[in-house]
Order: sequence, then structure tokens, then C-alpha cells
Amino acid sequence: MASREHLERVSKALIGEGKLIEAGWAGLRLAVGLENAPAEQLREMRTAFFAGAQHLLASVMSVLDPGAEPTDADLKLVGQINNELQKFIEGFAQDVGRKNKASARPAPAEPARPTAFQQTLGDAPIEADYREQMNVLAHVLDAEFNGGDTGRKTGFVLLVFPFADHAGRCNYISNANRDDVVVLLKEQLARFEGWPDASGHA
Repeated sequence: MASREHLERVSKALIGEGKLIEAGWAGLRLAVGLENAPAEQLREMRTAFFAGAQHLLASVMSVLDPGAEPTDADLKLVGQINNELQKFIEGFAQDVGRKNKASARPAPAEPARPTAFQQTLGDAPIEADYREQMNVLAHVLDAEFNGGDTGRKTGFVLLVFPFADHAGRCNYISNANRDDVVVLLKEQLARFEGWPDASGHA
């Protein structure tokens, strides 16, 4: 693992030794935060960096006019290379700046989302006697029908009420939208009311 300070010292030492390409590679690692990148990633990136430098040097050496003094064509070529690399480094610096700002900026808090399993038809929460059991059952039902699928293909409604104590109320929990459940219950009530009276035990 290389610290930023270590890479800075290495870069300066390499410049002093005349190893400008290696020093540039160390500078790139600093610029994009690759101090502690995996070894395989560093090998591949270093190869690409040196390949680019070799291509540039070979191209320049192959097209320069012979002679000790640079010609107008030589100067034009160097100017073109400078302009191309200047545009690249400006865009590169902007990209790095954006990434640094994004990493320094705290992630926006996600808006609070209502849990999929909550009492939404009535004004009061589930009664304490049933709350824990109903929440557990709701998660079990959702896992059984939807397998943890956040898209939820199957909805359910769980109603719990006491037989003995008629003073108690019906407790509700569902993984569906309140408005959809209201329509569903109205439709079911209409069906029940249309059926003939029947005796039996629930």
C-alpha cells in the first residue's frame, strides 16, 4: 500500500533520475486517487500509460524532419501535440474535480419511505397485543408470496380481531397501497352482501 506522501517522494526522485514517464505515472496515481489500488489494476493502467507515451515518442521521432535545427513542420507538429494533450488534461482535471467533489459531498439522505407493512386504513397503530406478531407474519407472507422481490407481484391484507372481547377493534396490516386496499375491501364486501345467509363457524 502506497501513501500519498510516498508517491510524491517517488515522483520527485524519478524526475531527478530523468525517468519522466515513470514520474508521470506516479503523478497520475496521485491525481486519480490510486494510492492503494489493486496490483493487477495498477499493472494494467501502467502498461496503458507507458504504451501511450511510447506511441507519442515513436510518432514524433518518425515524422520530424532530419537535421539539428527544428523546421516549421517540426514546430507545427509539436504545437499540435501540445494542443491535443492540453485539451485532454483540461478535461481530465475537470473529471477529477467533479469526482472529488462528489466523494466529499455527503450523500443526500433518502426520503423517508413508509414501511410496506403498516396500519394505514385506520388512524391508530396496531394494538400492542398484536403488533409484533402481525409484523412478523407480514414479513413471512411477503417473503412467501414475493420472495423478497421489491417489485411485489402479490399483495395481501391481514386482519386480526379478538373473538372474546368485542370492545377490541380490527387490526390491519398489508403490503399494498391504502387506496387499492380500500377498493379491494369494498369489492369484497359487495360480494359478501350478495351471498345468501350461511351458518357456520369461522
